[in-house]
Amino acid sequence: FIETEFDVENLINRLTSFFNTDALPFFEKWKDLNVLYEYIKDKTEREELSEILGQFWQFKKAVILRLCNDNSYEDFMTKFVNRREEILKMRPESIDVQRYYNASKELKQVLDNTKPIYNV
Repeated sequence: FIETEFDVENLINRLTSFFNTDALPFFEKWKDLNVLYEYIKDKTEREELSEILGQFWQFKKAVILRLCNDNSYEDFMTKFVNRREEILKMRPESIDVQRYYNASKELKQVLDNTKPIYNV
């Protein structure tokens, strides 16, 4: 609780410290998508990419590749959609598999019509 002037000053000091020691260095390092692109571009294994990008890492990697104008985007996205289609054929009754497949097709359509932001 903030009840006294001391409490306010203490809060200001803590926020300033957090900003200077955590927030500012984070945004200085991860200043734009190119930095993340350079970090993930050569990574292909699910374990390492999911550790960096989290759940649905394939969607995130596709977006990063497209926005950074990476030459491997088309191949990556085509393989991703094709794999989702294969899984759908094996498990057509699964609502989750259907949604995942449809989301991958929709993402491909959106990204194919999106101009890259960076040229790497």
